[in-house]
Amino acid sequence: MRIRLQRELALPDEAIVISKADTAAVDAYSAFGGTDLAAQLRARGVERVTVVGLATDYCVLNTVTDALEEGFDTLVVPEAMRAVDVNPGDGRRALDRMVARGAVPVRLGEIGMVALSVA
Repeated sequence: MRIRLQRELALPDEAIVISKADTAAVDAYSAFGGTDLAAQLRARGVERVTVVGLATDYCVLNTVTDALEEGFDTLVVPEAMRAVDVNPGDGRRALDRMVARGAVPVRLGEIGMVALSVA
C-alpha cells in the first residue's frame, strides 16, 4: 500500500521521497533499510542528514543508526520527534543511544538550527 503526499506539502522538485513499509509482510523501521536512499544522497553530494519524525524509539532510532553506519554526519531534532514509549522513558533512552553512537542533537532556532550541548 502506498500513501499519497498531499499537494499542499509543496515538495521541491529535487526532493527525494523514499517509500518504506509498503507491504504488510515487511517491517521497515529505517529509511535506509531496503531502499537506495544512501546511494541517492551520495549521488547528490550529501554528507549530513537531519532526522526527525515518529517514532523516536523505533523509526528515528533505526534511521539514525543506519545513517551513521553509512557514514553520514547525522543531526537529530528532539523537539520534532515523538516516542511511542511502550515502556516509560523509551524515547529518552533511544535519544541517548543515538547521541552515544555519534548523532548530534540540535534544536530549531529562530535562524536555522543550533547545536545543543551534548555534555
